Amino acid sequence: MAEVVSGTESPQKKKKNRKKFRINKTMVKAIIYLLVLVMVIGVVYVYPKVSGAAADTMTVEYGKLKKSETLDVYIVKDESVYYAYTDGTVGYNFEEGTMVRRGSSIVVLNSGSAEPTEEMKIFNRRINGLSSKDPFLADVNDNVGTVSSAISDKINSYVRSNIDATMLYYYMSQLDNVTSEAPGYHISDDEGVPEKTRGFSGIISQASGVVSYQLDGLESEINPSTMELLDEGSMRAIDGQSVNICAGKAVKGEPLFKIVDNRDWYAVAWIDESDLGKYKEGAAVKLELSDSQYVEGKVYKLVDQGERVMLIMNFSTYFHELGAMRKVTADVVTSDESGLIIKNSFIKSVDGQIGVYVNDIEGGEPKFTPISVIDTDGELSLIKAGTFEQKDEDGNTREVQTVEVYDELIKVD
Repeated sequence: MAEVVSGTESPQKKKKNRKKFRINKTMVKAIIYLLVLVMVIGVVYVYPKVSGAAADTMTVEYGKLKKSETLDVYIVKDESVYYAYTDGTVGYNFEEGTMVRRGSSIVVLNSGSAEPTEEMKIFNRRINGLSSKDPFLADVNDNVGTVSSAISDKINSYVRSNIDATMLYYYMSQLDNVTSEAPGYHISDDEGVPEKTRGFSGIISQASGVVSYQLDGLESEINPSTMELLDEGSMRAIDGQSVNICAGKAVKGEPLFKIVDNRDWYAVAWIDESDLGKYKEGAAVKLELSDSQYVEGKVYKLVDQGERVMLIMNFSTYFHELGAMRKVTADVVTSDESGLIIKNSFIKSVDGQIGVYVNDIEGGEPKFTPISVIDTDGELSLIKAGTFEQKDEDGNTREVQTVEVYDELIKVD
């Protein structure tokens, strides 16, 4: 007789089987987790030591290397101030910042009674305030003698050339400011008024330049002839503000306008001795006055003043605010070039040759590749691309293959 087998399990057996299944599933998960952990450890800690894959890498790309520092800059310029030779009303032929030619009639002065305007009262208060402060010129006797001698030579040359009285008075006032203990800013009678303008209503510019009605009282004291004598402490004390003297009337002897030489002006700043290596006389420099305004020039001179160095920059570029500007915080840019950029930390020296290690895209060993550095800011370097010329041990010039854009560099210890 056949044995009959029941098709159902007891509840106890079912419960036992479910428990066994859960245990097996947990073990599988644990095994998978351990395998993944071993793989991660292998990738992170083992494979890099064998292949070098953990080393830092970077891709060579085009970029810009800009070297600059923010400095307080003082604008120094040749400024010829023109004065009223009589009381009267004033008409203005040109707006502030306009470039004019020599012989242009800048203002029309019509004789008549006039009282000092509020603008001139403010200006005179500024002058009195400046005269009560420490002198702006450093007490360096040897330099004073040199500068005063140079100005005297200019005066003598103008006398021999029978030049008009305006420029003669201008340089005489410079000489007075260099050699006297209390420089003045005053004019009496008809001093400084060209013969051909006396008795006429038009005041004629004796030089080409930028016309300005903004004066700060330092026009005769801070100029190219005296700039090497400027004292940093006193210059820091000035507020850089000017007064608009364009008031429509004037009293005899008051300034009417000034003509600024925009073809040859200077910017003076002071730097630490440790920054002296950033600048070289004759090297190009850019003065960034704002995000959208800059002028290009050159380093004119570096003057050692002890712990600090006077940096003098020369420019010949016109900009509208030149006449009014005396003090400004600006970025002084010594380098602003584009090209291939790499991090300095990737640069190595092998047998006296500087270069970088370039990854082999086919998986081979990194190759040491020579480079030619154009400029550096200490962290990044601008380098030549493709090829560069280099002299070998025999003095012969040879062409050297170097890195290209998008090469991958690897940092090798």
